Amino acid sequence: MAVDIQNLFDITLPAQLALHPDEAKLIGAKFQLNITGECGGEWFLDTSDTGPSCTQGQGPDADVMP
Repeated sequence: MAVDIQNLFDITLPAQLALHPDEAKLIGAKFQLNITGECGGEWFLDTSDTGPSCTQGQGPDADVMP
């Protein structure tokens, strides 16, 4: 089963972060995700104390990069 990457990072993940912000902050890192291919894109996932959030594009000061 194929995953709709755009939906996952634009809708599903941000909604789950909003529902569980304290649990997300326990991860405590910032991730830069660059997914290649036809349905790919770039997202910045912040699960640090300044988050949680998941936004399109390049983010500042990622702890984990591709």
